[in-house]
Amino acid sequence: TAANRSVPEEALMLTGDENIIDINFTVFWRIREADVFLFNIAAPELTVKAAAESAIREVIGHTPFARVNDNRGTIEADTRQKLQQILDGYDAGIQVTQVNLQKAEPPGAVIDAYNDVQRAKADLERQVNEAQAYRNDMGL
Repeated sequence: TAANRSVPEEALMLTGDENIIDINFTVFWRIREADVFLFNIAAPELTVKAAAESAIREVIGHTPFARVNDNRGTIEADTRQKLQQILDGYDAGIQVTQVNLQKAEPPGAVIDAYNDVQRAKADLERQVNEAQAYRNDMGL
């Protein structure tokens, strides 16, 4: 089973360096033990959704904003592991097979400003490199 829907107020999360990020992800899971699945939890889909949101918020909360896209695989694996631990604690009879991070970017309201900052950082780095090249050419 996989659930994929966009709920903007649930997608905004706080990163480890206190920036806000807009994240969409998908969780794939299967029933591991049918009897446990049927009788131990009342609403399995809602339980997986709530537990998945909790797990990803914990992982993102320990990850700096700039590293989220660079560490997608680690974030997905850590979230899957934490989610599985939560569900095992509930004795839910569910096996999480995969977590896919689909979107991880600044919120729409600030994306233009974020892109401006990224371009400014790239310009700064380019200018520093040009200055160092000039210094080297001058033999200093």
